[in-house]
Amino acid sequence: MRPIRFVLVLAMLMLSLSASLVAAQIRDEQSGGGTPLIIYSSSGELHTMEIDGSNNTVIDGFGYSPVWSPDGESFALSGNVPQVSGYTIVIYDLEGNVEAYLTDNGNAYTPFWSPDGERIAFAAALDNDVDEQIYVADRSGGNLERLTTDGGNNPAWSPDGEQIAFSSFASGTLEIWVMEADGDNIQQITTKGGDAPEFSPDGTLIAFVAPTNERATMASDPSTPTALFIMDTDGRNLQQITPAEMDVFNPSWSPDGTQIVFQADTPDEPDREIYIIDLNGDNLTQLTFNEVEDYSPDWIGNGG
Repeated sequence: MRPIRFVLVLAMLMLSLSASLVAAQIRDEQSGGGTPLIIYSSSGELHTMEIDGSNNTVIDGFGYSPVWSPDGESFALSGNVPQVSGYTIVIYDLEGNVEAYLTDNGNAYTPFWSPDGERIAFAAALDNDVDEQIYVADRSGGNLERLTTDGGNNPAWSPDGEQIAFSSFASGTLEIWVMEADGDNIQQITTKGGDAPEFSPDGTLIAFVAPTNERATMASDPSTPTALFIMDTDGRNLQQITPAEMDVFNPSWSPDGTQIVFQADTPDEPDREIYIIDLNGDNLTQLTFNEVEDYSPDWIGNGG
């Protein structure tokens, strides 16, 4: 049996080599000369692909909920480092080097970058907490702050950096809440279930997932199928985007706000795959066709 240290070094070397292959693509896209890229997790293995599903490239052997930094020069994910026993938020550069990790105990998930790229919001159960709460920290790992006390998950910053949307069971069912970026003025904006919120790039809409059956609640039955919805940032003008037969999660806006990428399974495709759809519900397209679970897609330049 190979020593654990050798395996870890080998994994990091593979990450460095594979990540460097896409670094040029990313910088080319940023300069306007390339095709936009999506990052996603495939049963813990990280991939990038173009928005039509082509040029699928493995860039990491481990990690979950990967998100590009706003400048496209780094990505954060929920993963492991030797210094932390549980899951932490790890930040990598494009060559696969660890820039920082944000927690040193417990478990941390679902990172989301602030618009200026200086801070990261995430959900975590730290210091022996049972429930996950919303935290923010500097990208360097300093200034860790807890923002919620009644639980929270899947935080998402508004484009102006003034608010954070998140999901919570604080009212008894899993709903969408919005608070100021310092944790003040917390408000519930859905009443019929909701999870995985994300602001549109212009800050006028929130995409999220919710049950299609109003009598079902995500609290009483976590397996309740969910569809993709959009709404105004105050919870009004709810619109369902995906068909009822799809079970949708983890939506991510395109940088121009015209499309949303997400994970879903269907009766014909029980393994979770990555899909893309126009904001009006047209041009629903399956991007991945893997025999394992694909999830947590994120568009470069989107932040989370």
